Amino acid sequence: KVKSTLSNWSHLIGREVSLVGCTHSVRKLKNHLFLGLTDGSTVHHLQIVVPRRDTCLDDFNPSRGDIIRVSGAIIPSLNPHLQTIELCASQAEIVSKCAANFPFINSKNMSLEEQCRLYHLRTRLPYMQHMMRLRSAVTHAIHAFYRHHDMLFVDTPILTSNNCEGGSECFTVTGTSNTHEEFFDSKVQLTVSSQLHLECMLHGLGSVYCMQHAFRAEKSMTTRHLAEFTMLEAEISGVTELETLVKNVENLIKWVIDSILSETNMAEHLKRIWEHQKGHKNMYFTDLKSLKDVVNSNFTSIEFTEAIELLNKLENNGGKDGHLNINSELLRKHELKLTQYLKGPVFVCNFPTKQKAFYARVNDDNNTCASFDLLVPQISELVGGSLREERLGVLESNIQSCIPNQQDRHKLDWYLDLRRYGALRHGGYGLGLERLLAWITGTQTVKNTLPFPRFL
Repeated sequence: KVKSTLSNWSHLIGREVSLVGCTHSVRKLKNHLFLGLTDGSTVHHLQIVVPRRDTCLDDFNPSRGDIIRVSGAIIPSLNPHLQTIELCASQAEIVSKCAANFPFINSKNMSLEEQCRLYHLRTRLPYMQHMMRLRSAVTHAIHAFYRHHDMLFVDTPILTSNNCEGGSECFTVTGTSNTHEEFFDSKVQLTVSSQLHLECMLHGLGSVYCMQHAFRAEKSMTTRHLAEFTMLEAEISGVTELETLVKNVENLIKWVIDSILSETNMAEHLKRIWEHQKGHKNMYFTDLKSLKDVVNSNFTSIEFTEAIELLNKLENNGGKDGHLNINSELLRKHELKLTQYLKGPVFVCNFPTKQKAFYARVNDDNNTCASFDLLVPQISELVGGSLREERLGVLESNIQSCIPNQQDRHKLDWYLDLRRYGALRHGGYGLGLERLLAWITGTQTVKNTLPFPRFL
Protein backbone atom coordinates (compact mmCIF):
# COMPACT_ATOMS: atom_id res chain seq x y z
CA LYS A 1 0.00 0.00 0.00
CA VAL A 2 1.10 3.58 -0.65
CA LYS A 3 0.33 4.49 2.97
CA SER A 4 2.58 1.81 4.48
CA THR A 5 5.32 2.61 1.96
CA LEU A 6 5.32 6.28 2.93
CA SER A 7 5.06 5.48 6.65
CA ASN A 8 7.91 2.92 6.71
CA TRP A 9 10.15 4.55 4.14
CA SER A 10 13.31 4.44 6.27
CA HIS A 11 13.17 0.62 6.31
CA LEU A 12 12.52 0.39 2.57
CA ILE A 13 15.41 2.40 1.14
CA GLY A 14 17.08 0.25 -1.53
CA ARG A 15 14.44 -2.45 -1.40
CA GLU A 16 12.18 -3.52 -4.26
CA VAL A 17 8.42 -2.96 -3.86
CA SER A 18 5.42 -3.52 -6.13
CA LEU A 19 2.33 -1.33 -6.04
CA VAL A 20 -0.96 -1.04 -7.87
CA GLY A 21 -2.71 2.32 -7.91
CA CYS A 22 -4.13 5.26 -9.79
CA THR A 23 -2.06 7.94 -11.50
CA HIS A 24 -2.98 11.12 -9.66
CA SER A 25 -0.64 13.22 -11.82
CA VAL A 26 1.54 12.72 -14.87
CA ARG A 27 4.52 14.89 -15.81
CA LYS A 28 6.48 13.98 -18.93
CA LEU A 29 10.06 15.18 -19.42
CA LYS A 30 12.65 14.23 -22.00
CA ASN A 31 14.40 11.53 -19.98
CA HIS A 32 11.84 10.65 -17.29
CA LEU A 33 8.18 10.30 -16.48
CA PHE A 34 7.12 11.54 -13.06
CA LEU A 35 3.89 10.02 -11.76
CA GLY A 36 1.95 10.62 -8.60
CA LEU A 37 0.56 7.25 -7.47
CA THR A 38 -2.32 6.83 -5.03
CA ASP A 39 -4.36 3.77 -4.06
CA GLY A 40 -6.92 5.17 -1.62
CA SER A 41 -5.00 4.10 1.50
CA THR A 42 -3.93 7.73 2.04
CA VAL A 43 -4.60 11.14 0.55
CA HIS A 44 -0.87 11.49 -0.13
CA HIS A 45 0.76 10.12 -3.26
CA LEU A 46 4.05 8.41 -3.91
CA GLN A 47 6.21 9.80 -6.69
CA ILE A 48 7.15 7.24 -9.33
CA VAL A 49 10.17 7.98 -11.53
CA VAL A 50 10.13 6.10 -14.85
CA PRO A 51 13.32 6.28 -16.99
CA ARG A 52 12.24 6.94 -20.58
CA ARG A 53 15.40 5.46 -22.09
CA ASP A 54 14.71 2.06 -20.52
CA THR A 55 13.74 -0.18 -23.44
CA CYS A 56 11.58 -2.28 -21.12
CA LEU A 57 9.40 0.77 -20.53
CA ASP A 58 9.26 2.22 -24.05
CA ASP A 59 5.57 1.41 -24.49
CA PHE A 60 4.57 2.68 -21.04
CA ASN A 61 2.65 5.91 -21.64
CA PRO A 62 0.08 6.48 -18.87
CA SER A 63 -2.43 9.31 -18.51
CA ARG A 64 -4.04 10.74 -15.42
CA GLY A 65 -6.59 8.36 -13.95
CA ASP A 66 -5.03 5.17 -15.35
CA ILE A 67 -4.65 2.19 -13.01
CA ILE A 68 -1.04 0.99 -13.18
CA ARG A 69 1.14 -1.75 -11.69
CA VAL A 70 4.68 -0.67 -10.96
CA SER A 71 7.76 -2.29 -9.42
CA GLY A 72 11.09 -0.80 -8.49
CA ALA A 73 13.47 0.30 -5.77
CA ILE A 74 12.68 2.88 -3.10
CA ILE A 75 15.31 5.65 -3.18
CA PRO A 76 15.78 8.97 -1.38
CA SER A 77 14.17 11.81 -3.29
CA LEU A 78 16.34 14.25 -5.20
CA ASN A 79 13.93 16.95 -4.02
CA PRO A 80 13.56 16.20 -0.29
CA HIS A 81 11.66 19.47 0.30
CA LEU A 82 8.86 18.07 -1.91
CA GLN A 83 8.92 14.37 -0.94
CA THR A 84 11.12 12.15 1.20
CA ILE A 85 11.29 9.15 -1.11
CA GLU A 86 10.39 8.03 -4.59
CA LEU A 87 10.13 4.77 -6.44
CA CYS A 88 12.49 4.27 -9.36
CA ALA A 89 10.53 2.01 -11.69
CA SER A 90 12.10 -1.04 -13.32
CA GLN A 91 8.79 -2.52 -14.45
CA ALA A 92 5.46 -0.80 -15.15
CA GLU A 93 2.26 -1.59 -16.98
CA ILE A 94 -1.19 -0.08 -17.43
CA VAL A 95 -3.78 -2.34 -15.83
CA SER A 96 -6.85 -0.27 -16.72
CA LYS A 97 -6.99 2.72 -19.03
CA CYS A 98 -8.94 5.84 -18.02
CA ALA A 99 -11.13 7.26 -20.80
CA ALA A 100 -9.94 10.54 -22.32
CA ASN A 101 -13.17 12.30 -21.34
CA PHE A 102 -12.61 11.69 -17.60
CA PRO A 103 -14.29 14.79 -16.08
CA PHE A 104 -11.55 15.44 -13.54
CA ILE A 105 -8.64 15.60 -15.97
CA ASN A 106 -8.51 19.36 -15.32
CA SER A 107 -10.12 19.44 -11.87
CA LYS A 108 -8.02 22.43 -10.83
CA ASN A 109 -10.10 24.53 -13.22
CA MET A 110 -13.39 23.28 -11.72
CA SER A 111 -15.16 24.88 -8.79
CA LEU A 112 -15.81 22.82 -5.69
CA GLU A 113 -19.52 22.86 -6.52
CA GLU A 114 -18.85 21.46 -10.01
CA GLN A 115 -16.59 18.71 -8.65
CA CYS A 116 -19.05 17.61 -5.99
CA ARG A 117 -21.99 17.21 -8.39
CA LEU A 118 -20.46 14.02 -9.80
CA TYR A 119 -21.36 11.86 -6.81
CA HIS A 120 -20.19 8.54 -8.26
CA LEU A 121 -16.72 9.92 -8.99
CA ARG A 122 -16.10 12.60 -6.40
CA THR A 123 -14.33 10.39 -3.84
CA ARG A 124 -11.44 10.34 -6.33
CA LEU A 125 -10.88 14.02 -5.55
CA PRO A 126 -8.79 15.28 -2.60
CA TYR A 127 -11.64 17.32 -1.07
CA MET A 128 -13.95 14.34 -0.59
CA GLN A 129 -11.06 12.10 0.44
CA HIS A 130 -10.24 14.53 3.24
CA MET A 131 -13.92 14.84 4.18
CA MET A 132 -14.57 11.09 4.30
CA ARG A 133 -11.52 10.45 6.46
CA LEU A 134 -12.59 13.23 8.80
CA ARG A 135 -16.12 11.79 8.93
CA SER A 136 -14.66 8.41 9.87
CA ALA A 137 -12.57 10.01 12.63
CA VAL A 138 -15.58 11.89 14.01
CA THR A 139 -17.60 8.66 14.07
CA HIS A 140 -14.81 6.84 15.92
CA ALA A 141 -14.54 9.72 18.42
CA ILE A 142 -18.28 9.53 19.15
CA HIS A 143 -18.05 5.80 19.86
CA ALA A 144 -15.02 6.41 22.10
CA PHE A 145 -16.91 9.06 24.07
CA TYR A 146 -19.83 6.76 24.83
CA ARG A 147 -17.57 3.81 25.65
CA HIS A 148 -15.77 6.08 28.09
CA HIS A 149 -19.14 6.81 29.72
CA ASP A 150 -20.08 3.11 29.80
CA MET A 151 -22.94 3.48 27.32
CA LEU A 152 -24.04 0.63 25.09
CA PHE A 153 -24.22 0.90 21.29
CA VAL A 154 -27.38 -0.72 19.94
CA ASP A 155 -29.18 -1.17 16.61
CA THR A 156 -32.70 0.10 16.04
CA PRO A 157 -35.17 -0.60 13.21
CA ILE A 158 -35.49 1.52 10.10
CA LEU A 159 -38.99 0.22 9.36
CA THR A 160 -41.49 1.47 11.95
CA SER A 161 -45.16 2.31 12.45
CA ASN A 162 -44.41 5.20 14.80
CA ASN A 163 -43.45 8.79 14.07
CA CYS A 164 -42.02 10.06 17.33
CA GLU A 165 -41.62 13.56 15.91
CA GLY A 166 -45.40 13.82 15.60
CA GLY A 167 -45.32 15.23 12.07
CA SER A 168 -46.28 13.83 8.70
CA GLU A 169 -42.89 14.18 6.96
CA CYS A 170 -42.34 10.43 6.55
CA PHE A 171 -41.58 8.09 3.67
CA THR A 172 -44.25 5.39 3.57
CA VAL A 173 -43.43 1.79 2.65
CA THR A 174 -46.14 0.88 0.16
CA GLY A 175 -45.47 -2.76 -0.77
CA THR A 176 -43.59 -5.06 -3.10
CA SER A 177 -42.62 -4.08 -6.62
CA ASN A 178 -44.89 -6.54 -8.44
CA THR A 179 -48.13 -6.10 -6.51
CA HIS A 180 -50.38 -3.32 -5.32
CA GLU A 181 -51.00 -5.11 -2.02
CA GLU A 182 -49.41 -3.78 1.16
CA PHE A 183 -46.54 -5.88 2.43
CA PHE A 184 -47.39 -5.24 6.09
CA ASP A 185 -50.81 -5.42 7.74
CA SER A 186 -50.56 -1.81 8.92
CA LYS A 187 -49.02 1.40 7.67
CA VAL A 188 -45.24 1.31 7.86
CA GLN A 189 -42.73 4.09 7.22
CA LEU A 190 -39.01 4.76 7.23
CA THR A 191 -37.93 5.97 10.64
CA VAL A 192 -37.44 9.66 11.43
CA SER A 193 -35.94 8.88 14.84
CA SER A 194 -34.83 5.88 16.90
CA GLN A 195 -35.67 7.49 20.23
CA LEU A 196 -38.70 5.42 21.22
CA HIS A 197 -36.91 2.15 20.53
CA LEU A 198 -33.88 3.37 22.48
CA GLU A 199 -36.15 4.02 25.45
CA CYS A 200 -37.30 0.40 25.27
CA MET A 201 -33.73 -0.83 25.55
CA LEU A 202 -32.71 1.65 28.24
CA HIS A 203 -34.92 -0.02 30.83
CA GLY A 204 -33.10 -3.33 30.38
CA LEU A 205 -29.62 -2.26 29.28
CA GLY A 206 -28.97 1.07 30.96
CA SER A 207 -27.75 4.08 28.99
CA VAL A 208 -27.76 3.38 25.25
CA TYR A 209 -27.04 5.14 21.96
CA CYS A 210 -27.19 4.52 18.23
CA MET A 211 -26.04 6.05 14.95
CA GLN A 212 -28.77 5.21 12.51
CA HIS A 213 -29.96 6.40 9.13
CA ALA A 214 -33.10 8.51 9.44
CA PHE A 215 -35.44 9.72 6.72
CA ARG A 216 -37.64 12.77 6.34
CA ALA A 217 -39.87 13.59 3.40
CA GLU A 218 -39.55 17.30 4.10
CA LYS A 219 -39.69 19.23 0.84
CA SER A 220 -36.89 21.56 1.78
CA MET A 221 -34.08 22.61 -0.54
CA THR A 222 -31.89 24.31 2.06
CA THR A 223 -28.20 23.65 2.58
CA ARG A 224 -29.02 22.00 5.95
CA HIS A 225 -31.57 19.37 4.93
CA LEU A 226 -31.32 15.86 3.52
CA ALA A 227 -33.96 13.23 2.85
CA GLU A 228 -31.62 10.57 4.28
CA PHE A 229 -29.14 11.42 7.00
CA THR A 230 -27.30 9.97 10.00
CA MET A 231 -28.74 10.62 13.43
CA LEU A 232 -26.75 10.10 16.59
CA GLU A 233 -29.27 9.48 19.38
CA ALA A 234 -28.66 8.75 23.05
CA GLU A 235 -30.84 7.89 26.03
CA ILE A 236 -29.18 8.28 29.42
CA SER A 237 -30.49 6.46 32.47
CA GLY A 238 -30.89 8.16 35.84
CA VAL A 239 -30.91 11.74 34.56
CA THR A 240 -33.23 13.92 36.66
CA GLU A 241 -31.91 17.40 35.85
CA LEU A 242 -31.81 19.04 32.42
CA GLU A 243 -28.42 20.55 33.28
CA THR A 244 -26.91 17.03 33.43
CA LEU A 245 -28.16 16.24 29.94
CA VAL A 246 -26.94 19.58 28.56
CA LYS A 247 -23.49 19.01 30.05
CA ASN A 248 -23.29 15.58 28.45
CA VAL A 249 -23.92 17.12 25.01
CA GLU A 250 -21.34 19.85 25.60
CA ASN A 251 -18.76 17.28 26.67
CA LEU A 252 -19.52 15.16 23.58
CA ILE A 253 -18.95 18.07 21.18
CA LYS A 254 -15.71 19.02 22.91
CA TRP A 255 -14.52 15.41 22.97
CA VAL A 256 -15.04 15.06 19.22
CA ILE A 257 -13.25 18.31 18.39
CA ASP A 258 -10.39 17.54 20.78
CA SER A 259 -9.99 14.09 19.22
CA ILE A 260 -9.57 15.67 15.79
CA LEU A 261 -7.03 18.16 17.07
CA SER A 262 -5.02 15.47 18.85
CA GLU A 263 -4.51 13.47 15.64
CA THR A 264 -1.96 15.09 13.35
CA ASN A 265 -3.43 13.47 10.24
CA MET A 266 -6.98 14.58 11.07
CA ALA A 267 -5.92 18.13 11.77
CA GLU A 268 -4.16 18.09 8.39
CA HIS A 269 -7.32 16.81 6.67
CA LEU A 270 -9.28 19.63 8.24
CA LYS A 271 -6.81 22.27 7.10
CA ARG A 272 -6.95 20.91 3.54
CA ILE A 273 -10.74 21.11 3.56
CA TRP A 274 -10.56 24.72 4.70
CA GLU A 275 -8.09 25.49 1.90
CA HIS A 276 -10.54 24.13 -0.68
CA GLN A 277 -13.22 26.45 0.72
CA LYS A 278 -11.27 29.69 0.78
CA GLY A 279 -13.53 32.58 -0.11
CA HIS A 280 -16.70 30.93 1.20
CA LYS A 281 -18.71 33.08 3.57
CA ASN A 282 -19.93 32.29 7.09
CA MET A 283 -17.22 29.77 7.99
CA TYR A 284 -17.10 29.77 11.80
CA PHE A 285 -13.84 27.85 12.08
CA THR A 286 -10.94 28.98 9.91
CA ASP A 287 -7.95 27.61 11.84
CA LEU A 288 -7.11 25.06 14.51
CA LYS A 289 -6.94 27.71 17.22
CA SER A 290 -10.58 28.65 16.74
CA LEU A 291 -11.51 24.98 17.22
CA LYS A 292 -9.37 24.76 20.36
CA ASP A 293 -11.06 27.89 21.71
CA VAL A 294 -14.41 26.07 21.59
CA VAL A 295 -12.95 23.14 23.53
CA ASN A 296 -11.64 25.51 26.21
CA SER A 297 -14.81 27.60 26.45
CA ASN A 298 -18.04 27.16 28.39
CA PHE A 299 -21.15 26.94 26.22
CA THR A 300 -23.76 29.57 27.04
CA SER A 301 -27.09 28.34 28.45
CA ILE A 302 -30.22 30.53 28.55
CA GLU A 303 -33.90 29.99 29.18
CA PHE A 304 -36.34 30.18 26.27
CA THR A 305 -37.94 33.23 27.90
CA GLU A 306 -34.52 34.89 28.14
CA ALA A 307 -33.93 34.18 24.45
CA ILE A 308 -37.22 35.89 23.56
CA GLU A 309 -36.35 38.92 25.72
CA LEU A 310 -32.87 39.16 24.22
CA LEU A 311 -34.14 38.93 20.64
CA ASN A 312 -36.71 41.66 21.32
CA LYS A 313 -33.97 43.81 22.81
CA LEU A 314 -31.79 43.30 19.74
CA GLU A 315 -34.77 44.14 17.51
CA ASN A 316 -35.30 47.41 19.38
CA ASN A 317 -31.66 48.23 18.70
CA GLY A 318 -32.16 48.19 14.97
CA GLY A 319 -33.22 44.68 14.06
CA LYS A 320 -36.11 43.83 11.74
CA ASP A 321 -37.46 40.58 13.17
CA GLY A 322 -40.53 42.04 14.85
CA HIS A 323 -41.74 41.57 18.40
CA LEU A 324 -41.68 38.03 19.78
CA ASN A 325 -43.72 36.60 22.65
CA ILE A 326 -43.71 33.46 24.77
CA ASN A 327 -45.69 31.57 22.10
CA SER A 328 -43.35 32.54 19.26
CA GLU A 329 -41.22 29.86 17.64
CA LEU A 330 -37.57 30.61 17.05
CA LEU A 331 -36.77 30.79 13.34
CA ARG A 332 -33.32 30.10 11.97
CA LYS A 333 -32.60 33.82 11.71
CA HIS A 334 -33.38 34.16 15.42
CA GLU A 335 -31.16 31.21 16.31
CA LEU A 336 -28.22 32.56 14.33
CA LYS A 337 -28.70 35.99 15.87
CA LEU A 338 -28.43 34.44 19.34
CA THR A 339 -25.18 32.62 18.46
CA GLN A 340 -23.79 35.78 16.91
CA TYR A 341 -24.65 37.99 19.90
CA LEU A 342 -23.51 35.43 22.48
CA LYS A 343 -20.42 34.61 20.39
CA GLY A 344 -20.58 30.85 20.19
CA PRO A 345 -22.69 27.75 20.88
CA VAL A 346 -25.87 28.41 22.89
CA PHE A 347 -28.21 26.06 24.73
CA VAL A 348 -31.80 27.35 24.76
CA CYS A 349 -33.65 25.54 27.56
CA ASN A 350 -37.20 24.93 28.80
CA PHE A 351 -39.33 25.52 25.74
CA PRO A 352 -43.11 25.96 25.89
CA THR A 353 -44.75 22.54 26.09
CA LYS A 354 -46.68 23.12 22.85
CA GLN A 355 -43.43 23.51 20.91
CA LYS A 356 -42.03 20.11 21.84
CA ALA A 357 -43.11 16.50 21.40
CA PHE A 358 -45.38 14.58 23.78
CA TYR A 359 -42.49 12.72 25.46
CA ALA A 360 -40.76 15.87 26.84
CA ARG A 361 -41.15 16.04 30.64
CA VAL A 362 -43.54 18.78 31.78
CA ASN A 363 -42.04 21.24 34.26
CA ASP A 364 -43.70 22.22 37.53
CA ASP A 365 -45.16 25.37 35.96
CA ASN A 366 -47.20 23.14 33.57
CA ASN A 367 -46.41 25.56 30.73
CA THR A 368 -42.87 24.58 29.82
CA CYS A 369 -41.03 21.30 29.43
CA ALA A 370 -37.51 20.20 30.36
CA SER A 371 -36.09 20.48 26.86
CA PHE A 372 -33.23 22.14 25.01
CA ASP A 373 -31.83 22.98 21.60
CA LEU A 374 -28.11 23.49 21.03
CA LEU A 375 -27.60 26.30 18.55
CA VAL A 376 -24.24 26.79 16.83
CA PRO A 377 -22.97 29.52 14.49
CA GLN A 378 -23.39 28.93 10.73
CA ILE A 379 -25.74 25.95 11.23
CA SER A 380 -28.33 27.02 13.89
CA GLU A 381 -29.88 23.92 15.54
CA LEU A 382 -27.38 21.08 15.97
CA VAL A 383 -28.83 19.05 18.85
CA GLY A 384 -32.29 18.73 20.36
CA GLY A 385 -33.17 16.87 23.53
CA SER A 386 -35.23 16.66 26.70
CA LEU A 387 -35.88 14.81 29.89
CA ARG A 388 -38.44 12.12 29.09
CA GLU A 389 -41.85 12.12 30.76
CA GLU A 390 -41.87 9.13 33.11
CA ARG A 391 -45.27 9.83 34.79
CA LEU A 392 -47.88 7.63 33.12
CA GLY A 393 -50.85 9.95 33.68
CA VAL A 394 -49.01 13.03 32.39
CA LEU A 395 -47.71 11.12 29.37
CA GLU A 396 -51.21 9.86 28.52
CA SER A 397 -52.53 13.42 28.71
CA ASN A 398 -49.68 14.69 26.49
CA ILE A 399 -50.34 12.04 23.85
CA GLN A 400 -54.06 12.82 23.85
CA SER A 401 -53.33 16.52 23.35
CA CYS A 402 -50.73 16.01 20.63
CA ILE A 403 -52.38 13.14 18.74
CA PRO A 404 -56.14 13.72 18.33
CA ASN A 405 -56.73 10.55 16.29
CA GLN A 406 -57.55 7.63 18.59
CA GLN A 407 -56.24 5.03 16.15
CA ASP A 408 -52.90 6.80 15.99
CA ARG A 409 -52.80 7.04 19.77
CA HIS A 410 -53.42 3.30 20.00
CA LYS A 411 -50.13 2.70 18.14
CA LEU A 412 -48.31 4.09 21.19
CA ASP A 413 -49.80 1.65 23.70
CA TRP A 414 -46.50 -0.23 23.75
CA TYR A 415 -44.69 3.01 24.61
CA LEU A 416 -47.04 3.57 27.56
CA ASP A 417 -46.15 0.07 28.77
CA LEU A 418 -42.65 1.38 29.44
CA ARG A 419 -44.25 3.56 32.13
CA ARG A 420 -46.88 1.07 33.32
CA TYR A 421 -44.30 -1.55 34.23
CA GLY A 422 -41.84 0.61 36.14
CA ALA A 423 -40.22 3.72 34.67
CA LEU A 424 -36.68 4.96 35.16
CA ARG A 425 -36.03 8.69 35.10
CA HIS A 426 -34.01 9.40 31.98
CA GLY A 427 -33.34 11.87 29.21
CA GLY A 428 -31.98 11.89 25.70
CA TYR A 429 -31.10 13.82 22.58
CA GLY A 430 -30.47 13.61 18.87
CA LEU A 431 -27.59 15.09 16.85
CA GLY A 432 -27.34 15.28 13.06
CA LEU A 433 -23.91 13.94 12.08
CA GLU A 434 -23.87 15.80 8.76
CA ARG A 435 -24.64 19.09 10.48
CA LEU A 436 -21.83 18.54 12.97
CA LEU A 437 -19.40 17.91 10.12
CA ALA A 438 -20.66 20.94 8.20
CA TRP A 439 -20.10 23.13 11.27
CA ILE A 440 -16.59 21.85 11.96
CA THR A 441 -15.44 21.95 8.33
CA GLY A 442 -17.30 25.09 7.29
CA THR A 443 -18.72 23.42 4.19
CA GLN A 444 -21.55 25.42 2.67
CA THR A 445 -23.92 22.45 2.40
CA VAL A 446 -24.43 19.19 4.31
CA LYS A 447 -24.54 17.47 0.92
CA ASN A 448 -20.72 17.58 0.87
CA THR A 449 -20.31 15.72 4.17
CA LEU A 450 -21.38 12.28 2.90
CA PRO A 451 -20.65 10.33 -0.29
CA PHE A 452 -24.14 9.94 -1.74
CA PRO A 453 -26.54 12.64 -0.51
CA ARG A 454 -30.26 12.09 -0.95
CA PHE A 455 -32.26 15.30 -1.21
CA LEU A 456 -35.10 16.99 -3.04
